[in-house]
Amino acid sequence: MFATKTGAAGLSIISNTVLTLGKIYFDLGRLEEAEPHLKRALDLSTLACGEQDCATIGIVDAMARLYAHQSRMQEAIAMQEQVLEHQVIMHGDSDARTAACMDHLALLYMQSGMDEKAEGLYLATLDRCRHELSEDHEAAVHCMMHLGNFYLLRGRLEEAERILTECRERSLRVLGENHQYTNVTLRNLAVLNHRRGRFAEAEALLKQVIRFYEEAQANDYLAEGLNAEVLDQLAMIYNEQGMPEKSDELYRATFEDYRRRLGPDHPAALHSQIHLADIRLRTGQWEEAEKLLEDGLERCMRTLGPNHSISAGTANYLGDLYARTGRMEAAADVYGRALDGWRNMLGEQHPQVLQMRVNLIQALNQSSQHERAAAILDEALKDPEVPEDA
Repeated sequence: MFATKTGAAGLSIISNTVLTLGKIYFDLGRLEEAEPHLKRALDLSTLACGEQDCATIGIVDAMARLYAHQSRMQEAIAMQEQVLEHQVIMHGDSDARTAACMDHLALLYMQSGMDEKAEGLYLATLDRCRHELSEDHEAAVHCMMHLGNFYLLRGRLEEAERILTECRERSLRVLGENHQYTNVTLRNLAVLNHRRGRFAEAEALLKQVIRFYEEAQANDYLAEGLNAEVLDQLAMIYNEQGMPEKSDELYRATFEDYRRRLGPDHPAALHSQIHLADIRLRTGQWEEAEKLLEDGLERCMRTLGPNHSISAGTANYLGDLYARTGRMEAAADVYGRALDGWRNMLGEQHPQVLQMRVNLIQALNQSSQHERAAAILDEALKDPEVPEDA
């Protein structure tokens, strides 16, 4: 009835308007408010244009990104697989848009712990770009950048260095030193050097990237946020080099920057709040760290919900603080919240979940809650995914 009275063209206009509002909420970090608008836009577009229309698929892609930011990875992957299927039908396997979609799906696989699928898709996409577009095509450089980052995140540093070094050379030659991909690759190389203990090289690369983002800020709002991320990374290097004052200064600057630009409840601001609390912990500023973490956890639960990586991570840090200061009952409470969040996001057998379960059991035992600790351990041992000889 609604479609008959309004007409397909009218429904399409309404869908675009609702979609725009949903994207605004998404950009503001108000994810729960964004979701119903994106869902409504999807329903209207499907009704007006059909499931396989490009406008409808564009909304599906936006929904996939929303679910990924909410750590609802299974839903995000299902949506992105639908987008990829459409891209292959519409543009073919060798199109740059298809390659970009495969690249994003591989990232979702990686974030979900599906490493074999992620690596296979990255390699397939890179091979397709190299042979059907060219080795120097922007899509190939983009995929190479993400493949190198995948190896980096998985600790495969030799493979990461080989891929990222080649990526830097191609990106500099084809795209230039002021291209986003070039500077993301330099940043990833800085992380690699950091992990290999080459602090001077890492610092030099990060300062080069910071100069790029500082120059870009005048014309690009996004660059301001990316520069804050790089400053955050530089602060981590200073921290590990035993320069806590320089580290604290940078962490505080990025935290205040996120709050000013995005608001205190934005995921980026909340994530930065964890880092600032961590450096306060490392420098013995326990009371300030506790205030930051308790405030951060309250904001996370209210705006992101318990099943989000930032919420679970904040609860984990707060549990560590309570445990270090001998408040084991309070530690057990927040460890339990962290465990529930990680388990709902990652499944029972993810390493993060297993470690959180250990933390919770230890806190329960040390707070004389032995029966509850035994029950959790018994439940874990009965899990059908755990081998009998584990």
